[in-house]
Amino acid sequence: MIKIFENGTRPIKYILTGDDTYQELPEVDTVNNSPLANINELGKQLLKFAFEGNIREVRALLAQGSPLISDWLGTSPLHLAAQNNNVEVCEALLKGGILKDARNKVDRTPLHLAAYEGHYGTTETLLKHGADINCKDMVRETVLNFFLNLGLGLFVRLRPVSLITIPNIDTYLDRIFQLNMTPLHWAVQNGHTAVVELLLRNGADISTKNKFDLTPQDIALQIDNMEMVELLQ
Repeated sequence: MIKIFENGTRPIKYILTGDDTYQELPEVDTVNNSPLANINELGKQLLKFAFEGNIREVRALLAQGSPLISDWLGTSPLHLAAQNNNVEVCEALLKGGILKDARNKVDRTPLHLAAYEGHYGTTETLLKHGADINCKDMVRETVLNFFLNLGLGLFVRLRPVSLITIPNIDTYLDRIFQLNMTPLHWAVQNGHTAVVELLLRNGADISTKNKFDLTPQDIALQIDNMEMVELLQ
């Protein structure tokens, strides 16, 4: 972990060492094999091993003071661990101080990814550490694709009266919207019953609406999942 302290007019960078003390870094930048370049490499390695679920290497890197960096898409090590259901890695990262509600480029948190994939273990771990259960993402998708994913492609293509009255309907269906989906929305849409039950037990808001004014129960009705509808009563 790197901290910056002011010393007069010049900021000085320090790295946390293994004995919990801070050691000053030389004033160098990205020259190959420089201390700062090596620290950046530690961050890249942490992303790699978090993705692979290599808990031994993750713990070793955290002990060395690896920075908790994200990739160019805003994906943090915790996003990768949550998406791949690596519970031990999630625990280690959270105890190491990583942001539990870090957002990637489409505003998805690690909890979004865990719920989307139906990973009970990492969903439970994130909730235990206080992750925001009602956070909304801004995944971008066309209206047509959204309804196709709900199994309503025929409904859209048949052009019911409610859609026929919309001017330039074909252009409208190709328009890209931010979906504003919560973890509960995604778990319902993907049919992950156990994760839905877990989110509900932890206080997920069943009344929250997405971009199309759909609650999680509305989505359950549209995909004809009556078991899910009953859970969301």
